[in-house]
Amino acid sequence: MRLNLFLKLFLPIATAFIIFAIVIFLAVSGDIKNGNIGREQMAQIIFGGLFLLLTALALFLDFFVANPVNKIKEAIDKIRQGDFKQRIKISSGDAIGYLGRIFNEMMDNVQKSDEKIKEERRELQAILFSMGEGLLVLDRDLNILLINTTAEKLLGVPAKDAVGKQIKKVLALLKGDRELPMEEWPARRMLKSGKSVTVVIKDNIYYKTVSGRVFPVEISTAPFVREGIIGAIVVFRDVSNLKTAEEDREFARINMENALKSVYIERDIAQEQKNKLEAILNSIGDAVFAIDQEKKIIIFNSAAEALTGFKFSKVRGSVYNKYLKFSDEITKSEKTKHIDRALRGEVISADRHFVLTTKKGNLIDVEERITPIKNQQGEIMGCIVVFRDITAKRKLEMMRSDFISIASHQLRTPLSATKWFLEILVNGDVGALKKKQLEVVREAYVNNQSMINLVNTMLNMSRIESKQLIINLEKINIEDTVKKILSELKPLLDKKDQKIKFFGLKDKKLEMETDKVLLKNVIDNLVINSSKYSPGGKDIIIRIAKKDSELLFSVADKGIGISKIEQYKIFKKFSRTNNAVAYNASGTGLGLYIVKSILDVFGGKIWFKSEENKGAVFYFSLPIKKGYCKI
Repeated sequence: MRLNLFLKLFLPIATAFIIFAIVIFLAVSGDIKNGNIGREQMAQIIFGGLFLLLTALALFLDFFVANPVNKIKEAIDKIRQGDFKQRIKISSGDAIGYLGRIFNEMMDNVQKSDEKIKEERRELQAILFSMGEGLLVLDRDLNILLINTTAEKLLGVPAKDAVGKQIKKVLALLKGDRELPMEEWPARRMLKSGKSVTVVIKDNIYYKTVSGRVFPVEISTAPFVREGIIGAIVVFRDVSNLKTAEEDREFARINMENALKSVYIERDIAQEQKNKLEAILNSIGDAVFAIDQEKKIIIFNSAAEALTGFKFSKVRGSVYNKYLKFSDEITKSEKTKHIDRALRGEVISADRHFVLTTKKGNLIDVEERITPIKNQQGEIMGCIVVFRDITAKRKLEMMRSDFISIASHQLRTPLSATKWFLEILVNGDVGALKKKQLEVVREAYVNNQSMINLVNTMLNMSRIESKQLIINLEKINIEDTVKKILSELKPLLDKKDQKIKFFGLKDKKLEMETDKVLLKNVIDNLVINSSKYSPGGKDIIIRIAKKDSELLFSVADKGIGISKIEQYKIFKKFSRTNNAVAYNASGTGLGLYIVKSILDVFGGKIWFKSEENKGAVFYFSLPIKKGYCKI
């Protein structure tokens, strides 16, 4: 195309110049011979013609050479500014045109490579920011470089307010009630030693946020390695719901003794961030793998390799359950629905137990937390699974449960016999007793009955955990049944000069199908707790109301209440708050655990509001649905 343009522009100009020179020569040749035109005039004519020729040549060079070169320079300047979509528009078939086409092809490849690296970086960011555990990346001065979404929520501080600040301005570290100086923080200890530092539940370590919230934590602090240690990677989790796991064993021992005695140009930057993210992921102590929407493995960290026996190079790109088999701990049937639910957006909590089959065929108990991976538009890209080996913990729980069940059964028979003999003495069937003797026998009868109640509580707990709780459904009138249950508690409240203020249903004839004995157990426990931890003369207020398709109960008192720092464990086994133990030493810490377990069976819920020294209000709800029961 440009050759045609050359023939059309330059050749006519050159031809015109040659004709012009011939004409001038013919025109002036006679004058030169006659001496009319001198040499200087002739030189001027020739130089004028040369000037026209050079001007035409300059225009030619500008159009065919300088202009394309300027286009190349402009494109390069824009690329330097980060515009990788810039292309050179040169259509000639000469060397410059060829150079432009090669340049454009090269930029196509650079752009594709840059976009791929950015996409990989976004995937890694999505994975880290979708983790169920809190993640902090610190420099050597303990300034925050990165904070994930979970850490933002747990610490109550947005990333924009945290990044760049020293960690101590975002949270405080407590050991028990004592605030630790920075030199004792796990991150500082790790930077000094160069070795990972782990904090577990029994270390009694708490995080205190800027807002004042305090919660127990497990912390894994590992070196952030990039050509040497450049900082620390801190992974932490709120273990409020597991804090009492370490206490259970001791509480079980103590309470059983009392009964027997009386838990990474632009491309380089993207690659660097990708590498950083990969380093962080592989520094996490828990086993982690991530899958896409097709359930194919895209991430598999070092801990997952160690726990399962499979290498990432082996499982990468495969559907996860080709290698990772999670099954039910009882039926041993393979479980995949929990992964499906996470791919639909649901977060699966860490208290789910499964059995994992390793590469060698070993079966290990694992605890999983599964979180959906979402992009910036909120679309689900896959999910991330964090899991850990809890085989030892499960064995301990089973041993404890078996011990409680066996001990309770062994105690029941002699206690029942003792009760029978004491009844004979109280009733005077073997002769009348003196007043003092009768008082002693009655006190023995009351204490023996307390022991029987404790044994029955232990047996109910064992039946609930083994899913063998006996359910007897019958249709009852709610108002009448609750009134009768409360009337049977009156003698107990009379001893402390306490009264029950009862506010019943508007519909006095409302009926529902449930287990009357288990309902009594729930109400008894809540009312007795209110009475036990309230001063004498303080009334207990009980309300019942129908709300939509549920029955809502509340039990309110003006007692000692529950401190904020201990509210997380109130429904755990063998759990008693410090002020409760100080106020009344007796108790097993099983009542509220059993109440919650019974309500779970019937699809109910339980919650409370409390302030220390100002009392508590416990609420529970039950669905009004015929024969509703999960067992």
